[in-house]
Amino acid sequence: MFNRKNINYNNVMTLAFGIGWSIILGIIIGYIKVLTGFSLYAVTLNKIIPFGSIITGFILFCGYYLTANLLHNELHLKESLISLIIMSIITFFVIHYVPYCMLESNGVKIKQVISFWEYFDMTVRNTLFTFRINNHPPYYKLGAFWGYVLALLKIAGYLFGSIYIFIMQYNYKKNIKSGRVHIIQ
Repeated sequence: MFNRKNINYNNVMTLAFGIGWSIILGIIIGYIKVLTGFSLYAVTLNKIIPFGSIITGFILFCGYYLTANLLHNELHLKESLISLIIMSIITFFVIHYVPYCMLESNGVKIKQVISFWEYFDMTVRNTLFTFRINNHPPYYKLGAFWGYVLALLKIAGYLFGSIYIFIMQYNYKKNIKSGRVHIIQ
């Protein structure tokens, strides 16, 4: 997974703090979902493009990049891509774990009745999709297949958002080193 020569204290700490940031971000987004009912990661553009997930990915990378800068660690392409994949998956599951821990039904916490994986499967299978055509009901239950496709699309949105910003930053630094971009002071 990682090249042994590139593993050092700063690389490990950058990944550890990046994972910590992804957990914090997941808790914040999950907590907002429980309190307000608003799911940032669920916002879509034209019902398909996971805009909220892409924004979440931007925020995810900002925490990772900030950690790397504080540790004076240069981000390498392969290690950073693997780290961002891990962080995106962790963020996705933490966002779903927070409501699982906080929601109640008739005074009983959901986590006392069913396991997290049962809760997760139930929420994915019962995901509602809003789409209005000719006075038909505006909500459609996606079911198992399309629910999991939508869940993977959200993870892909986190990845796209974080990797897009990473590649922009990576190319910018590469162009500065090669002299193609000059910083005006």
